[in-house]
Amino acid sequence: KLPPLDDFDKVIESLKHTVTIEEKIEHIVFPPNIKTLVDKGMGRIYIDYLVSRDYTREEAKHLCEIYWLMYATTGPFASRIIIPIEMPQGIVTWTGRDITGTSDARYKTLSKEESSCSIKHTLFGFKSLMEDKDAETVIVCEGPFDAIRTDFFGYPFGIRATCLFGLQATDSQVNLLSHLASRYKNRYIAL
Repeated sequence: KLPPLDDFDKVIESLKHTVTIEEKIEHIVFPPNIKTLVDKGMGRIYIDYLVSRDYTREEAKHLCEIYWLMYATTGPFASRIIIPIEMPQGIVTWTGRDITGTSDARYKTLSKEESSCSIKHTLFGFKSLMEDKDAETVIVCEGPFDAIRTDFFGYPFGIRATCLFGLQATDSQVNLLSHLASRYKNRYIAL
């Protein structure tokens, strides 16, 4: 039986002995229909979406730079803001957030076959979180938009954020969380 979820250290320790890290992680390349998100041309529609989520236009543009946000107007990820997932070995997959509100699924993730690594074997922003020498607090969220908001506004205060891409952690994610736990003084789960 697992300890209560609010006890970060005990949850990680209880699961740590069963965890392995996926070995094969390689860099992936974005297809030509996925573009860097800037406040020009079709990108304005996606910036407008971020503004509708209570960011100023300047904050929205800054988000795009910090988190390498992209967008697609055609193909299977059309009308989605693309969020690249970078691990120490490079970008391994991505997920896309629907901006229309009409899709059955808010998020769509690159398939396991097309990815270098399943998204459930990653943590959002893991590479950046491991490289950060100043922040003392990490918050684990459910989804990438939660993590982006928390990380963006928390960063000046030494607060960083990641997400599980859902409510449940896989063994690989638990292993990655254990690496973060050793790096951050304060650790919180906010699902």
